[in-house]
Amino acid sequence: MSGSLASAKAKRAGINPPPPPPVSVQTPQQPPVARMSVPQVIAMLDSRLARLEIGARSPISNTSPNTAALDEMEAKFMMLAEEITTMKDVIMKLQAFTMDVNKTLFEERIQIMSEMDSEIKSQVVEETITFDKEAEDEVTAV
Repeated sequence: MSGSLASAKAKRAGINPPPPPPVSVQTPQQPPVARMSVPQVIAMLDSRLARLEIGARSPISNTSPNTAALDEMEAKFMMLAEEITTMKDVIMKLQAFTMDVNKTLFEERIQIMSEMDSEIKSQVVEETITFDKEAEDEVTAV
């Protein structure tokens, strides 16, 4: 950081710093490549193409389906499908049970409310009769 500050000050002052020493990069010397004749190049390309063709064909034959793995996956899939079906049946039974309980509770509520309603009506009638008798007794007593 101080070097950059010093160079900035020197630049403002008009002082030209000495150029940095040249950095020499040593490149490794590669041995000269032996030149190949045209028949050698063609033979090399032909052998490379043959290897590529063999390599392209071999994965197709090597990737034949592994029946053991497929059978295992099929068994796991069937097990999951069975479990889902069982869970669906349990949920349906639970839903039916809940609906039956709600229906029973609703019917009992209606029955209790109708009994309470009839009791209230009978009490009102009894109170009215009692009130009417008391009123008659008071009228006759006067």
